[in-house]
Amino acid sequence: MPSFLLAAIVATSVQSADNISVLGNKPRWDVLERYQQTITHDEFLHLIDDVYCTHGFAADLIDVNDDHARILMSRQAQKFFTLRFATDERCSRSRYQV
Repeated sequence: MPSFLLAAIVATSVQSADNISVLGNKPRWDVLERYQQTITHDEFLHLIDDVYCTHGFAADLIDVNDDHARILMSRQAQKFFTLRFATDERCSRSRYQV
């Protein structure tokens, strides 16, 4: 499930940042809330750097810290979604869990 989570975050944060794309749906941040602590810091960075944003992303879109990431929801309002990381692999949900 972590790769689904990250795909949703990347797609929604890019779109939500001043609505850059008209191709995606309006972000549903409330849905992402149930995925708190389901991905570790290292899994998140791997997926961001090696899968979804291989050419980088604007520095103000996602701020990764040791225990959480702040994802820009609205540039104008400077509103952020905070994703709390799982503490270790055993705490994160299986990739195959529905």
